[in-house]
Amino acid sequence: MFHVLLFSVLFVFPIPSTSEHCDQSILLSLFKCSDIASNLTIQLQKLKDMPPASQMGMYVDMCESYLFCLEKIECPDAQKHLQPREKAVTSMCNGMKFMAGPFGKCVEKLRSNRPSLKKYPCARHLVNQVGRPGNCEMYQKEYECTQSLVKDQCGIEALDELETHKSYILSQMHCK
Repeated sequence: MFHVLLFSVLFVFPIPSTSEHCDQSILLSLFKCSDIASNLTIQLQKLKDMPPASQMGMYVDMCESYLFCLEKIECPDAQKHLQPREKAVTSMCNGMKFMAGPFGKCVEKLRSNRPSLKKYPCARHLVNQVGRPGNCEMYQKEYECTQSLVKDQCGIEALDELETHKSYILSQMHCK
């Protein structure tokens, strides 16, 4: 899920030419940020699937360290090149935070304590889609079932997160 996006977002650093606004220390900052990105990428490449919510916090911390590093670069020339990357990484970090929160924990819970398929037929998608929070059908055609499932089994906080981040889920699963 993260690997292709992560590599393309984190590693192609344009090195701005030195101008009156920047000095050579910008290169040191870029290399430091690149080291953080490299470590995050290495850790994520070890994963077969999206990690469970209980392990996602480590990746969120690394992602936020990378963003913090980028934000400390105060060279206007570099910022022009880094802003699109920062926006993409922010989106990725937010997705990681979302999956580390109540909704991600809910998906983990539902996978380990399978609810009644008679009462929640949409739950069948959680079994078939390991490493993902279901499939497109679960968040489109069977969305009312998914809402009931999340609310009844995990509470209103998980449902609120689902509602807030539904578009993120749909985009990550390439739903139409």
